[in-house]
Amino acid sequence: MFHAIDNEVIELKRIKIGDLALDDDLIQGTYRHLTEQDFKQLGLK
Repeated sequence: MFHAIDNEVIELKRIKIGDLALDDDLIQGTYRHLTEQDFKQLGLK
């Protein structure tokens, strides 16, 4: 998106997806499995 309007992204940090906030203690480059509650928050189940 940003490249399309000739803007360079230097750093991007995702902290929330919809109503699901990411864990503060999640180390950069790692992940965690979603719980049933996470799926419900995202409207997937």
